[in-house]
Amino acid sequence: MGGGLRKRRARWAYEELKCFLKIVQYEKIDPLEVYGSYAGALGMPQFIPSSYLTYAHSKKGLEIGF
Repeated sequence: MGGGLRKRRARWAYEELKCFLKIVQYEKIDPLEVYGSYAGALGMPQFIPSSYLTYAHSKKGLEIGF
């Protein structure tokens, strides 16, 4: 794998981690308690965090607003 691709993937993963941390902070969830599964994940772990922030709506009708 080339150095450029490795850097792009690392940057993408870093940005997704930041989005994930914003979500757990907003939802008041312990980030170490969010589990997914090998296949067919249920709940929040099935979404890429940036997509979750872009498309999710709260039950209260509030915007997460990051």
